[in-house]
Amino acid sequence: MLIYEVSQLETRWKKEVREFDEKSLKAFQVKCGMKAVPLSAEDQKTIEQAAARVSEKLADKAYPRALMVDIQKALAAYRSKH
Repeated sequence: MLIYEVSQLETRWKKEVREFDEKSLKAFQVKCGMKAVPLSAEDQKTIEQAAARVSEKLADKAYPRALMVDIQKALAAYRSKH
């Protein structure tokens, strides 16, 4: 029963979160002068490599390695379609 109720609220919750995120980003841009800074391909690769090292170090400590592998596969599948 609880799972059903939560699933009914999920769509509304996601919409509210996205609206809040958008408002927060605009506030940072207007009030703080924050601007998007595009990263070079080299910088993106450096960040991805660092993230991979951290993920590997945390596997089997912060979360099961199998979960990490499943998430990586799901991300790869999603990214290949978008």
